[in-house]
Amino acid sequence: MHSRELHISSPDYDIVADLKIPDDKNSRRGIVLVHGAIINRKSLSREFQSLASYLCKSLNAYVITPDYQGETHHHNDIQFKNFAEIVDITVDYLCDEYGVEDVMGFGHSMGSYVLADAVLLNEKISHIATYGSPTEHLLRSREKGFINYLLGYLYSFDYKVDLRNLLHYVFDKETLRFLNDVMMQVPEFGYEHYDFNLNPEIIQDAVAIFSGYTEKLKAWGKPAMIMFGTNDILVKKSRKALPDGYLEGNILVKHVRNASHVTPCMNTHVDLRKLDALLLFHRNVQKVGLINRH
Repeated sequence: MHSRELHISSPDYDIVADLKIPDDKNSRRGIVLVHGAIINRKSLSREFQSLASYLCKSLNAYVITPDYQGETHHHNDIQFKNFAEIVDITVDYLCDEYGVEDVMGFGHSMGSYVLADAVLLNEKISHIATYGSPTEHLLRSREKGFINYLLGYLYSFDYKVDLRNLLHYVFDKETLRFLNDVMMQVPEFGYEHYDFNLNPEIIQDAVAIFSGYTEKLKAWGKPAMIMFGTNDILVKKSRKALPDGYLEGNILVKHVRNASHVTPCMNTHVDLRKLDALLLFHRNVQKVGLINRH
């Protein structure tokens, strides 16, 4: 496996991405990883042990991970819809430059919502898996109304939300510990590019998206696996509403035992192996696709 930092230019963005190249250069498999809010691509793709390198070696696939903020430069005002456009451009680049014919998408946390928009822009994405993304079950209508009112109030005063003040309310202990003791301390995680100040407009867009998140994936129609860590308190309501093994149309739900919100960002083989359902999902989709082609 080889690693490369890419700079992809377009009229609206100067995209910075990491690429993992498999030893078998004849591989036509591709994976795009979409990171969560606050953090950047280094949460999922680093020089040594990371989810990107694990998937590259395990699936003999090209794995590309763009920054949708972080080191990527937006030529215009940053909006939520921009993030999906960046994923779309990145997937096209991977396919055009490396001969990849079929791409699996993986979204972590808010990256899941970015990916749910991106699949509507790029038909080369054939199947996706998401992790740690709350579904519409998180909020009752009364709670959604209050959040939209609060965000609208903050937006009217051009106020940015400092998420550092909120993290201990929404994340499990392992996630907080790993974020503070590893991701914010080890240079390899690129913490200097983290952004804890989110524009309320972006949060409002994200809330609107997860309100119809599963319905959007159903309408898309291609294979999708929604993953929840059993120790992730952010998805507690979603996990209760969507039990392990739940299957509806093109969507499969998988509960990942002993996994926290931060598990996809972790840096040990033991922790990354908790996500082996990704490998099985990808191989099963590939197998079915091969059967259908014949």
